[in-house]
Amino acid sequence: TELGGFASLSKEIPCGETETAWALGEYTFIDEGIAVRWGWFENLNLSDLPWESEIWAAAGQNDTTKGALVGTLMVSDNGDGTIEVEFLIDSSFSISESHIFVGANAPTTQAPGQLGYLHEDLGEANYDRYTIDLAGLTTFFLAAHGVVGGDCGGDDDGDGVGDDDDEETPMYSLSGTVYLDIDENYS
Repeated sequence: TELGGFASLSKEIPCGETETAWALGEYTFIDEGIAVRWGWFENLNLSDLPWESEIWAAAGQNDTTKGALVGTLMVSDNGDGTIEVEFLIDSSFSISESHIFVGANAPTTQAPGQLGYLHEDLGEANYDRYTIDLAGLTTFFLAAHGVVGGDCGGDDDGDGVGDDDDEETPMYSLSGTVYLDIDENYS
């Protein structure tokens, strides 16, 4: 399965299990002393955009060899003081909610619900998008997280839909963080 030019899935996530996922970044929550749980974030400049990153599920202790590559995070400059942050999820999965942080300073939490931006009840989407006002920032931190479901059934007839009606579609946690910390107000 192709993911925006990235390699195919490195590990299967068993049907019915849930896993956290984060967009890969230069910094980890563990190494920066922010949290004891895994996850990444990035420090970007508008001149770095467009920027893309792999989204990894189940990569405990920030070890991608333990995880599954489930999608791509794309960040682009809209040229009007805003950025677009897009979750592109592999067709083997679907995203049901996402969380983003964008800020002038590095995040102070790894808790998805406290990152500042969130979309819930996305259903079984393969795509999610945010437009975020940078409020004059040209350099910012970014982190991205979400919840992703996997395909439990086989696609015996090639129509893109699983054909095993006896199994449920599981939900997997997908994470990546985008940070915008203006006046440290995370609303």
